[in-house]
Amino acid sequence: MRKSIFVLFAFLLMLSPIILGLKVTQRYPIGTAPMKLLEVENRTGKYFLVLVKGDSEILVLNEKFEPIRYIDDLKRDKIQDIIYHNKSLYCFGFHSGRIIIIDISGKPGEWKIKQRISTGERLITGVFLENTLGVLSYDNKFLMVDIKKGKTVKTLKLPVTALSMVAKDKYFFVSLFYNYNLLTNEYDTEHGLYVIDKKGQLVKTLKLGKRPSYMFIVNDYLGVVNYLSSTVDIISTKTFRKIKTFNVGKYPNFPVISGDIVWISSTGEDRIYQLNIKKLTMESYPVEGRGPIKCVRINDNLFVLNAISGELELKNLNGSTIQSLDLKGYPIDLIFNDSQVAILLFEDFKFNSTNGSLVVINF
Repeated sequence: MRKSIFVLFAFLLMLSPIILGLKVTQRYPIGTAPMKLLEVENRTGKYFLVLVKGDSEILVLNEKFEPIRYIDDLKRDKIQDIIYHNKSLYCFGFHSGRIIIIDISGKPGEWKIKQRISTGERLITGVFLENTLGVLSYDNKFLMVDIKKGKTVKTLKLPVTALSMVAKDKYFFVSLFYNYNLLTNEYDTEHGLYVIDKKGQLVKTLKLGKRPSYMFIVNDYLGVVNYLSSTVDIISTKTFRKIKTFNVGKYPNFPVISGDIVWISSTGEDRIYQLNIKKLTMESYPVEGRGPIKCVRINDNLFVLNAISGELELKNLNGSTIQSLDLKGYPIDLIFNDSQVAILLFEDFKFNSTNGSLVVINF
């Protein structure tokens, strides 16, 4: 796959069509189960990274979303997530239980692993609070890792597995996704959110809806998306009190922040929701496609990624659809640079392959 991508790149670029005024400029395969797009920037320029989860590789792209190189010495780790912090890329290994730290301060050809930290846990993701790294594991644990010492310095047992975490001021906020058991239709724990200080102490727990998942922070507000309850809880990051709960459509997904506005896509209701954090109000608009998972505002337009119908839907700020583009695949993520958008396909139907692809569109 690593060799073929660079051979196919130029040929596929010539075959790219123009559909509905949206110009597809690139389309190329990138490996098995791509899951995430991440923007990074250093002294040499801006780059975009693709986590190819199935192959446990990272594809590096330039500002035009053209492939530069693979970081492929992570195979045994089975990387679950990547985050960028202070000129370094932190990779969380499921099989190895290691945090792999890559120095990406120079040109991509110079990027190299500078440290590996073993935790003995099956890692999911992590987030920094100042210089402290908080990490979640599949073994129902929250870890605090000292990067300088290269070891775990604090472990907190969680009641269930948590998948998401954010941080602000002096606290980590951990949403307990598996709080609700689908087999018994009962709560396995009454807790939905853990608030943990930078010493690793549990300072507050909150009851939330079923399956609290994605979180976002705007000003002094923490938002928690409850996937099965179809609600969004707004919580003060100062007092840890629940301020308001909004009802949204079925299976809410990926909140995207745009100033004081948070866009939330309802995959099960084919609607997008506009949450005004400053006013604490909510509006919604229908989409023409099926299964929206992500909505991003760029200038005066909304770009909606519809996973089930496999479309990129362009809307104005009044909610009217301007254009729709059939991606011929199963989209899961998108990222923007200037007048281009790169869309990650988990599966590409055009290539008749279960491998993923990257589609780049000019607008």
